[in-house]
Amino acid sequence: TIKQDYRRYQFGGSVGGPIVENKAHFFGAVERTQQDTRQAVSTLGIFPAEDGVFDTPYRENLFTGKVTTNFSPRHYLALRYGRNTNSQVQGAALRAAPSGWTDSLNTYDSTNLNHNWVIGNGLLNEFVAQYADFRNEIAARTNRPQLVFPNGVTAGTSLGAPQSTEQHKWQFRDD
Repeated sequence: TIKQDYRRYQFGGSVGGPIVENKAHFFGAVERTQQDTRQAVSTLGIFPAEDGVFDTPYRENLFTGKVTTNFSPRHYLALRYGRNTNSQVQGAALRAAPSGWTDSLNTYDSTNLNHNWVIGNGLLNEFVAQYADFRNEIAARTNRPQLVFPNGVTAGTSLGAPQSTEQHKWQFRDD
């Protein structure tokens, strides 16, 4: 057997520093993962047009940004935003026709506000407010019925598609 090419690239960077010396600071970071693989498919001659070698890419992008400030020695405030997006092929297998694969896309956004207040000797109050938004979309590649053969070959719409999920969450905490 010939080993297929495998390529996975991960790169990114970060930057940060003062906005106002000893008072306010910023930080930002980005990262990307890019994975390129392929899937060999043999439908054992049932669907010759879907036999071959097909790309199955994976992509992920991450971003984080943060700003902090000390209003005074007793008050600290931080605002953070994060985003993660990724996409990938699902259901790829030797006996699975590409028409039965799905394409998954996920997006996650999160915003967090944090306030720390030193009230007095030994007393600290921390308030956190957060909003998070998650979206998942799994798209079918065809609207043909799902077919499963005794020899393990599958084709047509995956039972897991189409589907989508959305979650919106608020969190408030005061300790």
